[in-house]
Amino acid sequence: LILIDQGKVDAAQATFRQVLQVCRAANYPVGVAAATLNLGVGATRRGEFAEAEERLEEALVLFEAMGADYFVHDTRLRTAERHFHAGEVERAENDAREYLELASKSAGADQVVVGLQRLIGLASMHQGRVVEGTDLLQEVLERARAESWDYEALLAMHGLAELLGDAAPTGESGVLRKDLATAVEALGIERLPSLPARIS
Repeated sequence: LILIDQGKVDAAQATFRQVLQVCRAANYPVGVAAATLNLGVGATRRGEFAEAEERLEEALVLFEAMGADYFVHDTRLRTAERHFHAGEVERAENDAREYLELASKSAGADQVVVGLQRLIGLASMHQGRVVEGTDLLQEVLERARAESWDYEALLAMHGLAELLGDAAPTGESGVLRKDLATAVEALGIERLPSLPARIS
């Protein structure tokens, strides 16, 4: 998954396909589910949304059958992200709000909760509710920094920089982009996820 986060999606997909074959041959269901989830995430990053949906649905069924609650919540987050990146923004937000209610009741799912809040913030901004979305993304950024969830913090900054853009208060846009560039370099990111649109 680190390779996907860094934008090295082609290499990641090749690796996870190999892992999936090995885990299936070894009858290792946890490995099959994890590789399937990661292939779904990678397909979303590549814009292959039909494959992403299929992979994520399969992973969700497998994790639910195992009773792996954290990964059920994580797969739901990835599914909502798939809708968002496919341009199905309203559906993404509605699903994320539903999944947030479920994940909030689950012990140990704090990082998934923050990811869902980030997605709701992005969707809010995308649909023109800029103040609501900005406030939520700022909260996510503060929480992610406090918990040292570096990639989650980077995604929040990326969303603010791309969707808020020149609408940011004077001076803040430059600081935000500088912080984002620093984080990208520190985490070895080659390519950030593309977002459906920018606030005009």
